Amino acid sequence: LAIAKDLKLDEVFIYSPLDNVEYFRNFNFISAGAVFMEAGMPRQRMACSVDNVSKSTNFAFNH
Repeated sequence: LAIAKDLKLDEVFIYSPLDNVEYFRNFNFISAGAVFMEAGMPRQRMACSVDNVSKSTNFAFNH
């Protein structure tokens, strides 16, 4: 988040596993675009305004 603000980005996005979409909605991420397949797993692009992401939120991803 700090890097995104330093770069003056308006929003950040993630490619969420489809099973985790509701989890990320709890952090103000919204679905953006159609579900797609990556390495045989359904994914959803999700975006959030930099100002709306909780400062204490940390995400770690495993493929």
